Formats: sequence, C-alpha cells, structure tokens
Amino acid sequence: MIFAKLNGDCNCVFYFGLLGLIKLNQLSKQVNGEGSKASTTRAVIFDSSFLALCHITQNYGPQYLPWEDGDCFFEEWYRDWMGVEGEAKSPDTVLAKCDSKKIDILLNQYLQGEPELKTSLVLWHELCPNSVGVVSELLFAWRNDAVSFTDVKKVLDVFRSKICALPVAIAAWLCSYIQVSREEECGKARYILEHLMSPNVTATASEDVQDNFNFKDRRRLMGKIIGKMIQSTIYSTVPGTQPTTTDCVSDRKECRELFESAWAKRANRGIMDVQTTAQMKNLLRITGPHHFVQLIIQRIYDIEHKVELMQWRDLAYGLLHMDMEECISSFISHFIPNILHFSRGELNSVEPQNSCLVSLAVDLTLSFYYHSRLETAKEEEPQAKRRKLKVIEEETTEKRLRKKLDALLKELFQDFERVLQETKDFTPNARFIFRFLREIAIKTPSQPILHGLSDTLIIQLVRVMGKSVTTNLLLALYPLREPSGRRNCERAIARLKEYHDDSIAESEPWFS
Repeated sequence: MIFAKLNGDCNCVFYFGLLGLIKLNQLSKQVNGEGSKASTTRAVIFDSSFLALCHITQNYGPQYLPWEDGDCFFEEWYRDWMGVEGEAKSPDTVLAKCDSKKIDILLNQYLQGEPELKTSLVLWHELCPNSVGVVSELLFAWRNDAVSFTDVKKVLDVFRSKICALPVAIAAWLCSYIQVSREEECGKARYILEHLMSPNVTATASEDVQDNFNFKDRRRLMGKIIGKMIQSTIYSTVPGTQPTTTDCVSDRKECRELFESAWAKRANRGIMDVQTTAQMKNLLRITGPHHFVQLIIQRIYDIEHKVELMQWRDLAYGLLHMDMEECISSFISHFIPNILHFSRGELNSVEPQNSCLVSLAVDLTLSFYYHSRLETAKEEEPQAKRRKLKVIEEETTEKRLRKKLDALLKELFQDFERVLQETKDFTPNARFIFRFLREIAIKTPSQPILHGLSDTLIIQLVRVMGKSVTTNLLLALYPLREPSGRRNCERAIARLKEYHDDSIAESEPWFS
C-alpha cells in the first residue's frame, strides 16, 4: 500500500515535470519586441526543453508525455519527423511544411558569409522545418555539383553554432531520407550526418557566454540523441543485418512494389499477420497518408470479384485506422472529390468497385464522426488526480477533431452541390452522391451528421435523381427539430411530388 502510494506520487511529480517542459517549449512561439539577452534566453529555453523531451521520448516512449493540445510543436515533430526503431517516417512530410521564401532567404544569408545564427525575433518552431529545407536544397545541389562541400559545411556550422535542436531536426530528416533512398544516393547524406556529429571547431568569440547556458552539456546530449536515432533507424535496417519486421524499409524498391509484396504475403497466408501489418505501417510512414490511401484505392479498382472486393474493403478499413485522422481526412478531402470528377464514361464501367468505395467512404466518415465524440475510457480505476490531469487534454483533442471533421464535411457537401448543379441527367457522379447520403442516413438515423447539408444540395439531388429519392429520405436529411428545417423539408417534398409521376406512399421504405 505504501509503495503504491509512493509510486503514484512519483508519477504525479513526473507528469507535472514533463508538463512544464512542454509549456516551456511552447513559450518559444510568443515573440514580441525583445532585446538580445531576452532572445538568447528564449532560444536556450526552447533548446533545452526540446532536447530534454527528445531524450525522454527516446528512453521511455511518447506515452508518458502529457500532450497539452493539438497545437503542440514537439508532438507534431515527434509524430512526423523523429526517427524511431521499427518505424519509418516520410521525408516529404517535413519538406511540405517548409516556406520556400524563407528557405531562399536563409540560403542567401548564410552562403554570403553570415557567421552566426540570429536569435532575435526568431520563431524556432518555424526555423526547425525551414532549416531542414535549407539542408535539403544544399544536399541536392551538392549531388549535382552545383555547390561544394565547403558551402554545405559553412551553412551547417551556422545551424549548430548556438542551438542544438536544429541539428537534431536536420538529423531526423536525414535518417528518414537515407531509409527510403537508394544506396547510391545516400553517400552525401551520410557525410552531412557525420559532420553534424563532429566537434565544432569553429567556436565563436562568445563561447564563454554560451558555456553560461550549458552549451557543451546541450551539445553532448544532442550527440546522444542523434547517435541513438542513427542506431535505431539506419543501422537497424541496412542490408545484411538480421531481418526484422521492418524489412520493407531496407528494400530499395518502389512503394507500389512494396505494397504489392505485402499484399501477396497476406493473400498467401490468408491472414493479416504481425509482420505484414508492420510492413504496412512502415509503408504508411514512408509514403505518407495521401499516397497510402491512393495505393489502397488503386487496389480496389484492380479487384474484379465481389467477394474479394468486400474482403479488401474490410481490410482497407482496418489499414486506414493505423493513422485514422490523417488517412480519413485525406480520403474525404481528396479522393472522394477525385472520384466525383472522374470521367463519366469510365465510371459507368466500374460499378462493383464504385459501390465498394461508397461503402468504405461512409464507414470511414462515420468512424471519424464517432471517434471525435467518443469520451476516452479509463483502463484503470478512476482517480481524482488522474481525472484532473487528463480532462483538459481529452476535451481539447475532442474539440479539435470535431472542428476538423465539420470543416471536412462542409467542404465535401459544397463539392456535392457543385457537381449536382452541373449535372442535368442521371449520371454516375450523382448516383455516387445519392448512395453516400442514403447510406449515412440508414446507418445514423438519429445523428446530426447530415444536418450540415444545404437546402440547395437536397433540391438539386431531388431534381437529378427523380424517383430514387423518397419522402422518408428527405425527412432523414433535414433537421426537423428546427423550424427552418421543417419548412425546407416541406418545400422539398412538394418539389419531389412534382417530379414523380405517381403519388408516393408514406410507408414506402426510403432505403429501397
């Protein structure tokens, strides 16, 4: 009993200590008018908290970190960039967050001889990805003999002159790049990685001032972090070592070939075993959610038999839940609109696949919807302290997911409206929209997920689909608890009767 109490108190102190590190790291985003001393202090606070969080996650895992909210820089950095054993990260994810204008400014500034890294009015959470963009540009220029290593070294020495978090961010991207690139393309990237680990012989005159901020200690910790990152990501996946569940990372093949290879193993074994699941998860991290969803959709169009198609639909539903938020967001925001704007003639010839995609799209949308409104269940017995510590985190995560889903559905329904307004006849595009809305109405008759539909969209659906639309479906699409919803529903039913040749019985099932 005494040991349990001491363990709980230690966990509480550990939690609040980590929460303080997260908040200190977040303070670097607040930049107002500041002098050189204040800017240096803010830079050191960011650097120290960032390195401490990296060290903790490498040794104890991310599950012990109290993520404060969805806007936490370190949470995003760890999820998308940091190299972890058994996982591969896509190098393009980091480059997508870079600002090309700021990269050009940094390149011109440091290549022209700027010797030091400025700290005044610098947003460190923006400089981290932009420094990776600078190194990426230099790497590709060096490979094409556009710059020399002297130029590359000059910029690298500036980045590692005062702040150790920048070399860690650059090293994380280089590890991801080496993992997914061909061996002949990795030589110069490895050389840059080794230079980041080498002693900084170009110490500035302000070395004594830096020592007051424990620069040497921070640099030693940086070396440990980068070394462990290299050991867990690169050396664990080089050819010739003992095979692991990350074999798909060490294979120098195209992503589609890796995907087909993993799928073939699943087909031969008849099950989705642990090794194949790990390969799919690493492939998701290498390609990113967008391309991973594209591979799954392409596979659906390659299957002809209905039974196999339904099995793959269920399997795709599970695979996309490996990164539910990003994969489903990509599916809703990119691939459903692409399907709608597909060539009408070709869309007619893929009917089994089209129905499968409708079912998959509905299930994924509803999964995101229920997850955004699901209260996290406690695995352990309820404790007053634990509830107080976690309640803010759960509320902010739930609120962020709700806002994201509402924005995705709003944009999707607007796209539905544009497609129906441009449609004059009964087309595959209109049929896809009709099936999507009807299936959601069937599966969630009492949920307000469809109450964001505009009256114009529903009227256009009635106009295009004609007899396929029934009064019960219209009752499910409108928010009948609101006076405006009831009025619009009455007008839509009246419009529906104009398009029907025969009267519609009220008992007619709207899902037929």
